[in-house]
Amino acid sequence: MISVTTKSRIQEYLVDHSDAPTLNASEIGRKVGTSRQRVCQILEDLGEERHKRSIKALQHVCPICETRISRNAKHCKEHSITRQDRKEGFNYMCRTCHQYKPLELFAKSARHFSGYETRCLDCKAEWQRRYNRTRKGKESHLKANRKSAQKHPERIRAYYQVYKAVRRGDLVKPNLCEEVNCNVKKVRATHIDYHQPLKVRWLCALHAKRNSAPRFDHIPNQLEEQFREYVFTQIDHTNSATRWINALKNYFNGEEISYSLLLDAINSSQPIPGLGRQFRIKARHFLDNVIKSLD
Repeated sequence: MISVTTKSRIQEYLVDHSDAPTLNASEIGRKVGTSRQRVCQILEDLGEERHKRSIKALQHVCPICETRISRNAKHCKEHSITRQDRKEGFNYMCRTCHQYKPLELFAKSARHFSGYETRCLDCKAEWQRRYNRTRKGKESHLKANRKSAQKHPERIRAYYQVYKAVRRGDLVKPNLCEEVNCNVKKVRATHIDYHQPLKVRWLCALHAKRNSAPRFDHIPNQLEEQFREYVFTQIDHTNSATRWINALKNYFNGEEISYSLLLDAINSSQPIPGLGRQFRIKARHFLDNVIKSLD
């Protein structure tokens, strides 16, 4: 059979090259007249590993213990140069701009041995801007935004309310970071409790990431979430429910909506700013469905 002849030829080749550190499967295939995939299959059946690419890549050895290492390494992991932990108050070189900068200008990272990025914040931001302009970067950014919006919808609503408050003039965006001895002009709103969306601190990107203030876990209001889903299925517009809920909270000075609050809004003789005839119709249908589900 052809398979037996091929296997025997490969075995003869292994006997002739028993001292070779590596084996080239493509070369063996040309000599025995078969494909590289078939050669690899037969070699694995024979318990041979010298043809694997991972073995070929480990031809360099550590000069101390002669352990196989990759071609770009100088020592094995045990005898490599011990790197020191980075400490506050010292300057370190950025791998991109090759300038020495204080540790505060490097972002923390769990992927690196020192616990900090090897690029400074400016170089990383520039790289991120270039990457976001590419097709792959735009798709990745859009995917991350959708995932964050699905996992934490309260964040999107809170930041949207901050945006609207800044445009109305209810919130004033400062020109400097609120952290002591920080002169960064580019700041953003940082929330502690998403139940209070307009209670924010204006911090730069670095201090916002290193903000150690305790955060309150967001516990969603089940009636509010049901009302949002119902309005979305009826109107197919996500902002309608948010505008109505915010108008209710502002008019009644409450942090959450309830069954009685919706009922008072529907039966109110005075017009409520931001709530019109469509709200009364949808809210009444929603409450009727809630009563039917309870029955």
